[in-house]
Amino acid sequence: MAILPFPQDGCKVSPSLWNASGVLWLHGLSGSGKSTLARNLSQELTHLGVNSFVLDGDSVRRGLNRDLGLSPEDRKENVRRTAEVARLMAQAGVFVIAAFITPYEESRHLVRATMVQARIPYAECHVSCPLSLCMYRDPKGLYARARAGEVKGMTGLAAPFEEPGHPDLTVNTQGADVHECVHTIVSFLRNRHMLVPVPDEEQTDAPMINAKKSQDTEGISSQQVV
Repeated sequence: MAILPFPQDGCKVSPSLWNASGVLWLHGLSGSGKSTLARNLSQELTHLGVNSFVLDGDSVRRGLNRDLGLSPEDRKENVRRTAEVARLMAQAGVFVIAAFITPYEESRHLVRATMVQARIPYAECHVSCPLSLCMYRDPKGLYARARAGEVKGMTGLAAPFEEPGHPDLTVNTQGADVHECVHTIVSFLRNRHMLVPVPDEEQTDAPMINAKKSQDTEGISSQQVV
């Protein structure tokens, strides 16, 4: 699983100014920007004092789900297993950000039902981006390999991506930068009460890890979503 590292030496850990609970499930085509948004959103939540965890589809497939292929059945099982992991982590008090293609509406309904049954706050976010732009970005080279016949069952080409019926939020990454998209998601989480301020009397000072600041974790740089 993809774990964002504990703040490195020199990083200031923010006071716990906000509480967050639940699961945010990002889905969309490969290259739409899911992983980029998940990483930067988790970084932003860290600055707010929120304990978050990123479940990334590529990393999970290399570990927990390495026995699964790209058949429709295996794709659905990939999502089902990950939903159970997300549920367990959310029940332990971690805010979970999942970034998975999740091509089938049936699987999206299953994830939602899993969280609703467990009474876990949940939101589905569709990361929208035209297939042509995803293919142009192609950060992992998968589309090029698929066109060369090296990758079978590529979503969007040889396998369908079902457009979501009623996602809770849609973020269009075409021409948008990371900061803009993350701001949209954070505002959404606040409006949905999945991210709430900690009362003044409960706020505590945060420790300093060494004295210097780490440039790597100071804010979110303006960059294109890839």
